[in-house]
Amino acid sequence: MEPPLKLYGVAHSPWTQLVALACHLKRRPIVNVQAPPLSTLLVHGLTIPVLWTDSGVLRGSDEAVCHLDTQYPLLAPLDAAAVYAEPQWVARAEELFLAYAAGRIAHGPLHFLRAWAHIGAGGPTLHACVQSALRPLLALYFCALLGFAVAVPRMRLNEPLLRRNLAWWASRLHESGGPYLRGARLSVADLLLYAHLQTIASGVGSTARVALAVFHDEQPTLVRWARLVSTEHLRDYGGWDFAAGWLAACDADERRDSAAAAAAAATGRRMPPPPRCEECPGASRLERAVFTASLAGCLTAWLPLTLGVLAYAFLVRNFNPHRSLKGYERQLGAWWWGRLRHHRQPGPALSVVDPLARSTLTSGV
Repeated sequence: MEPPLKLYGVAHSPWTQLVALACHLKRRPIVNVQAPPLSTLLVHGLTIPVLWTDSGVLRGSDEAVCHLDTQYPLLAPLDAAAVYAEPQWVARAEELFLAYAAGRIAHGPLHFLRAWAHIGAGGPTLHACVQSALRPLLALYFCALLGFAVAVPRMRLNEPLLRRNLAWWASRLHESGGPYLRGARLSVADLLLYAHLQTIASGVGSTARVALAVFHDEQPTLVRWARLVSTEHLRDYGGWDFAAGWLAACDADERRDSAAAAAAAATGRRMPPPPRCEECPGASRLERAVFTASLAGCLTAWLPLTLGVLAYAFLVRNFNPHRSLKGYERQLGAWWWGRLRHHRQPGPALSVVDPLARSTLTSGV
């Protein structure tokens, strides 16, 4: 067996999930780290994912996935080059993230940080505990990033955009003839959507309740597609598989007899309850305790150092060519400049335009 690859990122990130899914399909084990080496932090900040391979350091999910597909073309070919040459796939995946991301912090920063305590790193106990001690820095970074998006441009979980986006994916599945998004074979296009489903199903904030209801009630073909991907390709995906439990519950729901289905409809239950972060695969009690202790230290004794590292990470992020959502940031900059220029009172929440109209979004980190 080839030695494992080192993957920096967390299971709640769709871009890290995308790389982990590709590694799994290519039968390359990974060692998950949840804090970057100093050299990466100084140059690229805290943005994720980063994959270390025999060929070097790969930054950004697109670069990592293309490398894996080129390096191992005979193991589950994913047509990475062809998918990334068709910009609509990545653009719609970015749009989907914009639709649900704010919902992840809808229950407040304490809920968000508590969910991060449940993220596991896998591997030996010592390794998992070390990563749990380092993870609060990433948790605070993304908490601040989402908190700013909610507080300043008043970004919210955008249910109409979510509906339109998932309808687009369903239409691509129908046009391809199935059973996958680009036809008869699994590709990176499928992994892009499935990685977001994994993030949605991780049970953080209000995202799972709203987005899974749209999946279940309005796009049953996507639920069947996701079940196929899960059962045919990800049976042994392990501790990063958040969607499998919900998909199994949907499957059991469909198998109930008609009387039970009628009774469920009478009680108003339209789908299996969405996952809660505490119920998803993840960290052990020891890992959660280590995370909590480290987070307390970051917010008390080490607060000046924490604030300095976070400020530097946000500064460096602006110069990172591999970061995602650059199209969204350009919209935000124009919105903010308009407010300053015209001295207006806060207006409606920031709306997200169709990313395909501008072709400015990039594959994510």
